[in-house]
Amino acid sequence: MPRLTVILLPFLMVIATLAPAQELQSGLQELSFGATETPDGTFTANFTVNEDRVTGKLQVTVVVAENCHIFSITSTYPGGPGKPTVLSLEDGFTAAEITGPFEADQDFKIVTSEFADEPGEEHHGTVTWTAPIRFAEGVEPDSLIIPVDYTAQICVDGPAGSCLPFDGILEAKSTTAKETFRYEVRPDNINAVVRGWVDHTAAQAGDEINLKIEIESDEGWFVEAYAPTPTTDSNPTMIVLNKRNEATVGKVSVSVEPETVKIGDDEKLVHRQPVIWIFPIQLPRKMEEKTYSFSGWLGFRAENEAAEGDATAVQFRFSLPIGSENVTGQNDLVFLTPDNADYGEVGSIAQELYENTSKNAGQFSDLSLPAVLGLAFIAGLILNVMPCVLPVIGLKVLSFVQQAGENPRRVLILNLVFAAGIISVFLLLAAFAAFMGLGWGGLFESQAFTIVMVTVVFAFGLSFLGVWEIPIPGFVAASGHGGAAQKEGYTGAFLKGILTTLLATPCSGPLLIPAVTWAIAQPPAVTFLTFLSLGLGMAFPFIIIGFKPSLVSWLPKPGEWMESFKQLMGFVMIGTAVFFFGPISDKYEMSVLTFLVFVSLACWMAGRISLLQTFPVRMRKWFSAVAVAVLGGFIAFYLMVPQHELNWQTFSQTALNEHLAEGNVVFVDFTADW
Repeated sequence: MPRLTVILLPFLMVIATLAPAQELQSGLQELSFGATETPDGTFTANFTVNEDRVTGKLQVTVVVAENCHIFSITSTYPGGPGKPTVLSLEDGFTAAEITGPFEADQDFKIVTSEFADEPGEEHHGTVTWTAPIRFAEGVEPDSLIIPVDYTAQICVDGPAGSCLPFDGILEAKSTTAKETFRYEVRPDNINAVVRGWVDHTAAQAGDEINLKIEIESDEGWFVEAYAPTPTTDSNPTMIVLNKRNEATVGKVSVSVEPETVKIGDDEKLVHRQPVIWIFPIQLPRKMEEKTYSFSGWLGFRAENEAAEGDATAVQFRFSLPIGSENVTGQNDLVFLTPDNADYGEVGSIAQELYENTSKNAGQFSDLSLPAVLGLAFIAGLILNVMPCVLPVIGLKVLSFVQQAGENPRRVLILNLVFAAGIISVFLLLAAFAAFMGLGWGGLFESQAFTIVMVTVVFAFGLSFLGVWEIPIPGFVAASGHGGAAQKEGYTGAFLKGILTTLLATPCSGPLLIPAVTWAIAQPPAVTFLTFLSLGLGMAFPFIIIGFKPSLVSWLPKPGEWMESFKQLMGFVMIGTAVFFFGPISDKYEMSVLTFLVFVSLACWMAGRISLLQTFPVRMRKWFSAVAVAVLGGFIAFYLMVPQHELNWQTFSQTALNEHLAEGNVVFVDFTADW
């Protein structure tokens, strides 16, 4: 949506961003596959019948062309690019009903776009959505044809990719029950049996569970050893969990080590006897209390020493309730052998997941803990030159100048206190990451925290510009050349350290995101160690200067330049507030701007308070300034923000029909992007 942000106080800046309209094209639903510049995909549907003959599962499968994507079925980001996929039964069909939400068999990818305010949720390759269904009384499911209404948008990957709308009716027919197996399956034409289970029937958020896949080959047959990605000269066993609900998979272990066999001129690592692969799965700490579904693929080839045998692919699924209990027990996998199962497709999924994991985690999973902590230390060190922290670092430079000639012991303590302020925030972030799954920059996902930071940074900017003086010795140097305000105080040093780190969290330097991503998936003790290393890296230069104050001898002597430098940092701080203003939603934009007007007035009133006035007079004026800020907050965030809003939901034909059937009044709000 077009967005106009007006920043007033004490300057006027207008930033207008108009997302270029994308030409909406129409075209055929099915074109040739392969690398293409035209969005393409095919849609199919089927359903299975449960043993009770009353319920079943409806599946809609979409195969998206190479270099294209389709959007998720319910978008978490309403302002994201593209349109969510919508699936429902055709109007008027009463022989069956959908009794639960559709769930995809793979996780979507969150992709940002310069043409949208929020990211999009994309699926690539082949994705299957499954929903529970119930058949009407007296209906014979095996002969039933279920009409599925679908509306979707498929786009070419990339910022300038074109998009096409896809819609129509799919005829879902019943598939035979033998295509679905629980715990054990023998794929057609394969000389091996596959079994699988999870060691938990229920778990708590943040727990570790184990996925176990067993393959037992027939006498005289074997399967190749596990490999995370396909190879060019063999058919390794590949096991991928591509719907993991943000869980992370650890290092795979095996019950029996493979042996080497020679087939022709090639040597291969194989398993002749039954073998179990164990995958530790670390559940996220921020999972809601509900039942989650997980799914993945197994690809392998059963062969003999004559090189005879076929490769196959088997899909598996399992459900896991997340709640207040941790219940161990055998949770059997459900295996499916769909007609389109392909070993090569499993290789493509495995390769893509491996590349994404390597990119996001920086391949930290292959490093030792000391190596990761060392890289985290370097990442924290680099944060000192990130644009977000430069305003406060500039003020720290002024404090170095002020410290010149002071007692070395006091200089050391001041710098250690500043470092303690930095490290304290990193330890707080570690607690958020360890117990809430909150990543780097996650605080700024909160509108309230972002608004507070914009206000604080803006008020500091006004202080640097001389509008008012923060009543903390040493936090902002006074205009004169003497007095306690110019002395670096312990409280001011500690708060500078806190502010420096908070300002750094929206910035991401080299190694930082991989280190944090890796740390969140580790046990709490390792998470705290990693964040501590980040904090020590960021604080390291100041600790060194504390021990060696002569390092700042290259700085100019105290003088008038300090006042000019401080005011320059004030403008930088105002610019930082503008930067932080970006994530604030449209709902609060005008409220924040209004509040900043009152904050600037309160700061101006505080700046007129003289130290020569009596203490009661100063307190009365400080109270008046604070009252103005509080009044501004009441007007901006209570009177200007609607207190009673409609509970808007993402539109779907199914939801509309349900509300109308219940006799509810429905308002449909529709807009257009131009």
